[in-house]
Amino acid sequence: MAEQLNILNSVDELSALMKESPGGIDQDVVTKGEELISLFNDDNYTPQRFPSLNANKIEILRRVIEDISMGVMILRSSSIGLTARNNELQPYIVPHGTLPQGNVVFSVNWKKIVSFKNWRKGSTDPVSQDDINTAIYFLTVEISRLL
Repeated sequence: MAEQLNILNSVDELSALMKESPGGIDQDVVTKGEELISLFNDDNYTPQRFPSLNANKIEILRRVIEDISMGVMILRSSSIGLTARNNELQPYIVPHGTLPQGNVVFSVNWKKIVSFKNWRKGSTDPVSQDDINTAIYFLTVEISRLL
């Protein structure tokens, strides 16, 4: 558990630095991260309407980073995100092919088609350390944009 706290502390520090100096963001790593992670954001839901929206998104991204740092155990077979139900934002985790209750406001998915195929076969092939590092960096950049 201490390792998880360390990764999130590092993510918090790096995202704050990225917010202060966005010119230092490595766009090549961001582009590679876009090949691994799919982000959906419904622009109809705004911080003006839902003041806690960005904080909730950051919390979802932090959960995803925790999962990725442990080898993409949940994200390989599930979608993680936020829904709006009864004018409240609520986090969700649902298996692929299952729809969460409410309107999807924000979602994060592991994009690699091989992960989906492996999930369908019941395989649990490990994700490379390079992919883990790239995905964490990409999501850290996303957090910096929400700060």
